[in-house]
Amino acid sequence: MVTARRREESLLAVPIAISVVGGAQLDQDRITRAEDIQFLVPGLSVVSFLGGANPSLRGVGTGQNVSGTDESVGVYLDEIYQGVGSSAFSRVFDVSRVEVLKGPQGTLYGRNVTAGALSVVTNAPVLGKLTGNADLSYGTYETVRANGAINVPVGEKAALRLSGTFGNSRGFVKNVDTGQYLNGDDFYGLRARLLVEPSSDLTIDAGIQYMKDNTPFVWEAMDNSQFFLGYGKVITPKGFFYSNDETINANVRITARLSDTLSLRSITGYFRQKGETGQGGPPETRDPLNAGFVQVDMTNYKQFSQEMQLQWQSGGNNAVLGAYYLDAKSRSQRPTSANIFGIPVYQNGIYRDTNKAVAVFGETQIGLTDRLSVIAGLRYNHEKRGLAGRAGDPPGLIDPVAPYFGERNFSAVSGRFGLTYKASADTFLFATVSKGFKSGGLQSLSDGTVGSFEPETLWSYEVGAKQALPKGGSLELSLFNYNYNALQVLQVINIADFQVVNAAKARIRGADLNVRLRAGNNFGFNFAATYLDAKYRNFNFRGLGGADVNLKGFRLARAPELSLTTQLVYDRWAVGSRWEGSARAELNYRTSQLTTVGAPADMLQGQLAAQALANFVLDFTPVDKKGFGLFLNARNLFDKRYYEYRGDGGLLGGTIARGRTFEVGIRASF
Repeated sequence: MVTARRREESLLAVPIAISVVGGAQLDQDRITRAEDIQFLVPGLSVVSFLGGANPSLRGVGTGQNVSGTDESVGVYLDEIYQGVGSSAFSRVFDVSRVEVLKGPQGTLYGRNVTAGALSVVTNAPVLGKLTGNADLSYGTYETVRANGAINVPVGEKAALRLSGTFGNSRGFVKNVDTGQYLNGDDFYGLRARLLVEPSSDLTIDAGIQYMKDNTPFVWEAMDNSQFFLGYGKVITPKGFFYSNDETINANVRITARLSDTLSLRSITGYFRQKGETGQGGPPETRDPLNAGFVQVDMTNYKQFSQEMQLQWQSGGNNAVLGAYYLDAKSRSQRPTSANIFGIPVYQNGIYRDTNKAVAVFGETQIGLTDRLSVIAGLRYNHEKRGLAGRAGDPPGLIDPVAPYFGERNFSAVSGRFGLTYKASADTFLFATVSKGFKSGGLQSLSDGTVGSFEPETLWSYEVGAKQALPKGGSLELSLFNYNYNALQVLQVINIADFQVVNAAKARIRGADLNVRLRAGNNFGFNFAATYLDAKYRNFNFRGLGGADVNLKGFRLARAPELSLTTQLVYDRWAVGSRWEGSARAELNYRTSQLTTVGAPADMLQGQLAAQALANFVLDFTPVDKKGFGLFLNARNLFDKRYYEYRGDGGLLGGTIARGRTFEVGIRASF
């Protein structure tokens, strides 16, 4: 079951291309980073960039959370939109599943989801049961990880679930000058979720989560600031880059069943993110007399959201009518210091951006016959965005820039229309036409003024088929075509200046295929692939030399032509009388891709070579799911050396990926 349309329904009955990664697989693969999920979901790309995890789907994603901008892929945690998705999605734990919805989802989802939505669904409390689980593992790079959860009944009508995660590793990039290892893990998170059912007609689900992530990492630059000596070796000042990120998520979801067919839902959310990314040294080296160059980006983001839904369902007919409100505020500060010929120079930029968004929406599916249904949905969005700030605050040798201020309003109507046809009990067909909208925004420019960019819109056309196969298998195929206008893309001007610009037009077309097969009681085969033909139709791009270049026909960034994952599973085989074993071999492949937007003459290194990664999982679990189990995990089995990101546009360099890793552990449950 999935909740892609804000209600529970079968995956094979949803007229959307969806990839679902279950919590069990995330646990077995020991996946905590969003970057690793992309290899399980063809068409999804998650870039690790300066401490963040920035997603794109089917070749569309802004690429970086810059002040006053939003991602094209909406990230949701337990139905709450996360305004800084790169932080909210950087770590996952105690998760029921991750639903990846491909294509525009603006009718039913909060805002700005022109490319799709990533919905993280955590494990819910269970009434009347005392259960718990925990695991501990050790692996390559001195990696230690631990997870745990406990479900506690609170009387007969309530239950509390507490869960936590911890991870630490030394890192896999060695500073040969200092002996320090970088690009490791240092994180922990806690979550509490309370479920109360005072009666059969009322459900209250409340949760709060805290996550702390400290990551010393290195940018493998190809300039004079540091020297890349080969895979995993650098000479650089201690902690040349570091990232500290702290997030708090809270939500209260109330469902009141008004009748057998009608329900009223209230979804209240709060999200706060405090982040600090440093360049040039950790906090103790920020004194300009002791550091040649130090730049720190500090952000403090807060948002409150409220959504109301009236849901109706009768037989195969259903409808959702709702309203949405978002109030978001962000304060960013960028203190920069340098030691120029022994003279300390200091500059400080402070930026404040605000966003108030309101929307009303509705979508219905009505049966015209026993087999044929029509889908119709509309959403009206209005956003008021503001940006204020100043750069060059004294003291220092850099003259302060006068304060600046900007404000703009953006409104639009988006929608979805389509048909579904149930050809048989096992065959489901659909065709949809969707209009997507992503708000424009404001941004601070390097000259101390406010710039703006226009909304991003698209028309999406998609047809698909879903077929149930024996023993729980399935086949899903979809063909799609996107026509984008004013596509928002991130342009890197130089190492300290990122700007969102509008590409005039872009066209993306392709296909998604998912196959799940079972043979006998023990063998399974899973295959998923996405083919993309993603190109600009018209885009006047300002190159590094200052000349405009039309990128018509040039491929979009983060849009590999082919990405696929293959899994061979042998599970539920007896190991003595008390245990059962499970083994899974994976092969993930994607063709070469660009990672940054740029003119062909300027693309010195902003592209990734084709990657083929193999993983293996071996798991021994008690038959009754109670007691102790053992597991072994091997990722990047053939020690593939590759980059997760490579940059251009004055930001020459990239982040390298982990080599081969092994992890062994023990788990217990009751």
